[in-house]
Amino acid sequence: MSTTQSNEALWFEHADVAARTTQTFEENRFQDDQTLDALLTHVSDLHGKPIHVDAIDDDDWQTLTALWVDFPDEAQILYRSTDTRLYQMHCILHELAHIALRHPGCNVLGDDSSVASYRGTNGVVRGRLLEAGRSEDLQNVDGDRRILEGEAEHLAHLLSRSLLRPRFREDEEVFG
Repeated sequence: MSTTQSNEALWFEHADVAARTTQTFEENRFQDDQTLDALLTHVSDLHGKPIHVDAIDDDDWQTLTALWVDFPDEAQILYRSTDTRLYQMHCILHELAHIALRHPGCNVLGDDSSVASYRGTNGVVRGRLLEAGRSEDLQNVDGDRRILEGEAEHLAHLLSRSLLRPRFREDEEVFG
């Protein structure tokens, strides 16, 4: 496959990702959720069990920025307490997006010692990793995983734009 064909394939994947996540956003009326708590309740209802969100302070989490652990009766989203508040919010929204999109769990991190204590014996793990390396290494990432991560990332952006929008038009008019 030539570089041009590869880039075109990525573009079509991106267009598909944007279409699927926009459809999920609109069908679930996420634009109606005006706070993170309301969104959390909404996604918990979709998931059929409570979702708890907790900051952790773990020195082992150098490349892991957030983690969704799905248990039989509840789900837990963990995020690094050392990140900026804005980045923490993005990581939480990214994990909520995985849940809302009904993405499968991921065993890539299941045996990682920094994750094992949070997973326990019956948790299914989905983690957010900082990918190290060059941009051309993205071509070597498993295609399905890349698409799932792209979907979660795109939906997280839609959710953040919705949560951070002005509530009243008059408020924006003050700034011109």
